[in-house]
Amino acid sequence: VGVINVARINHPEQFDEHHIELLEAFAEHIAAVIDRLEMLERLGTRARQLEADNEKLIDLHRMKDVFLSTASHELKTPLSAVIAYAEVLGDHEANLSREQVHEFAGRLRAEALRLLGLIEDILDLSRLESGKMVLRAHEVALAEVARGALETALPMARKHGVDLALDLDEALPLLRLDEVKMRQVIVNLLVNAVKFSPTGKTVTLRVRADGPHARLEVEDLGPGVPAEQATHIFELFGQGPGDSERRGSMGIGLHLVKRLTELHGGHVGVNSRVGEGSNFWIRLPLPHPTSQTVVEDLPRAA
Repeated sequence: VGVINVARINHPEQFDEHHIELLEAFAEHIAAVIDRLEMLERLGTRARQLEADNEKLIDLHRMKDVFLSTASHELKTPLSAVIAYAEVLGDHEANLSREQVHEFAGRLRAEALRLLGLIEDILDLSRLESGKMVLRAHEVALAEVARGALETALPMARKHGVDLALDLDEALPLLRLDEVKMRQVIVNLLVNAVKFSPTGKTVTLRVRADGPHARLEVEDLGPGVPAEQATHIFELFGQGPGDSERRGSMGIGLHLVKRLTELHGGHVGVNSRVGEGSNFWIRLPLPHPTSQTVVEDLPRAA
């Protein structure tokens, strides 16, 4: 329309009312075509977005199926053991020696703790995904947290015939951590290492200084992690279902290690060679010397 008006001003002798009406109709037609093209472009963008959302839903559905299939097995195994040991103690207590009762009670407790740990992992994953995870941090020695985690993982290591070793730097400064969640991180690393360690081998838990960071390592002598898998191993369901009952897992343990460590301001990683074992590590920032507040006694006012 603007072009038509300019043309009328510059060349009025070439335009009568009929020409003007034709040109205006043509301009309106072009404007309608442009509007339709813009609408088609918006529809195309929306269709592409819906296609991407649909692919995400398909992935989530697949992940749900993987989770349900592995979770049902992982939860059923310790629960079945708890029921079996409880039945033995209840039905045959009079025929069992004191040592046997103690042994069965220990196994019962270990399986119950394993079940509790699996449930806690599921709940933590839900809290993380919903943004409701809250850390209750206070100053704590990382070496003490590591020692407590090793005690928690010891029954499983004994069950699989794997030794656990400690190498702790007790001189590290206190870190501000959620002690429960950090112990869970270390336990998950230890459990993962034990599952993939041959019988008779040793898993080493090491804590040391690494520049401005505290570095915690869990080293095993298992089959190692292929390079193509190492880049995805900390993703949700990154491990996938195991090829045996011993290696089976819900695929969320290492993902929780990553997410909980990052909530503490740290990083995770793995160094591994196929056939030689793996070294899973986390790095946590040490407190900066200048960040410590010095409180002085001031004279009271008269």
